[in-house]
Amino acid sequence: MDTMQPTGASEELIPPTMPAVYLPTHPYVKHRKSGPSTLVYRADFPTPTPTETQYLIKVQAAAVCRGELEWPHLLHRRETGAVIAHDICGTVLSTPFTDEHLRDGPKFKVGDRVFGLIEPSRDGGAANCVAPEEDELAFKPQISLR
Repeated sequence: MDTMQPTGASEELIPPTMPAVYLPTHPYVKHRKSGPSTLVYRADFPTPTPTETQYLIKVQAAAVCRGELEWPHLLHRRETGAVIAHDICGTVLSTPFTDEHLRDGPKFKVGDRVFGLIEPSRDGGAANCVAPEEDELAFKPQISLR
């Protein structure tokens, strides 16, 4: 197993690969609808490396929207394919480097529970981790069942 590296303002070590479900790139289906049978599970998909403006989120739940498999022009954009499920809920593992040293810091802190909708042109949440921008996230409501 590869060694793990911390990222951003995180105390947790992040593995370099993760399990993921993705829609593979295929030269003959880039402009046609894809079905669920075209999805692929891979145990060693590369863990996302957040940019200076992205958070790293540990995914706790993700959903595939009705039309997501009909977006081949957005999802078939690189050789590794595209991770599906752009509606996510999870926990912040690391914060953007650009906000790390500001007095007020980033909007979301390590350990915060968040939910969001990830831009379809980037990887979604059918994986252990996802790297959204701040404007794609909101605090998860705290609900008491008492």
